[in-house]
Amino acid sequence: MSDEKEQLFGMMAIVEEQQKAVDGALQKLEQERQALAYEREALAEQVKQVAEVTAREVVKSLSGVPQELASGISQAGKTLLASAENAQTRINDAAGRLESARKSLNWRLFAMMIAAMLAVIAVAFVAQWGVTQYYQKQVAEAQQSYDYWNNQATQKYSEAKKHK
Repeated sequence: MSDEKEQLFGMMAIVEEQQKAVDGALQKLEQERQALAYEREALAEQVKQVAEVTAREVVKSLSGVPQELASGISQAGKTLLASAENAQTRINDAAGRLESARKSLNWRLFAMMIAAMLAVIAVAFVAQWGVTQYYQKQVAEAQQSYDYWNNQATQKYSEAKKHK
């Protein structure tokens, strides 16, 4: 019976270790997600600022160039700004996929915890069944021993009664 308890406690310790490992991984994942969100916002702001400054400086430097060329360069600056906004959208999409993966990991953790609990319950039932079988065997052996000695005593008593 002590072996079953040791196995049960061992399994419970393993489940606890796995839970701690998963919690640590989730915590690290959350930290990474926050760091990426911060970096994404900073990068988008930098790209936007660079595009605006570049467009202004190009327009200033070309003040003597014909108006047609200046508007083309201005248009290029707007295209650069649109590209920066497109990059921001892609970064936001990536963050959404990362968040979706994190949620999926939460469901997997929940399923793993349920499976571990069911395994612990199954081990407890098997251990209880084994203990029950052991004691039933002990009772049956004791009953057989009792019946044998009771029959022996009855026979001896009958023989003693006949000899009197």
